Amino acid sequence: ASDPDGPAAAKNLLLRALEVDPENVVAISVLADYYENVEGDLDRAHDLHKRAVQLQPGNSDVLAALAALLASARGDLEAAHDLYLRAVEADGSNAEHLGALAVVEMQLARRPGADMPARVARAEAHFEAAASLDPEASELAAN
Repeated sequence: ASDPDGPAAAKNLLLRALEVDPENVVAISVLADYYENVEGDLDRAHDLHKRAVQLQPGNSDVLAALAALLASARGDLEAAHDLYLRAVEADGSNAEHLGALAVVEMQLARRPGADMPARVARAEAHFEAAASLDPEASELAAN
């Protein structure tokens, strides 16, 4: 017997919501998270996150969600960096996005040919900004 409150039921509700409103960014984003974290379907998650960004290019949360997927699952740090920058530009008061941008900046600093001092300085500035907004968020990002 299937669980009427389980993940598959949630997925079906999200799919129905998108039939009614195909541009519902919340449903698109939650469904993308479902595919990424429950089914492990990173391609479908990526496509949905991209769709959410296309629909709301100034939404810092959808920008950061796509950035996180690109950084962690695809290793595309440059694209993740650009998206985190856009997320921070859209909402400079989000400590989590600032911390994530700092982490990606540090990862890019370690790449061959990178301008390490400049990248480390930018990462430190992002960490400091995150810490000033939310000390716990900056501690999480640093780990």
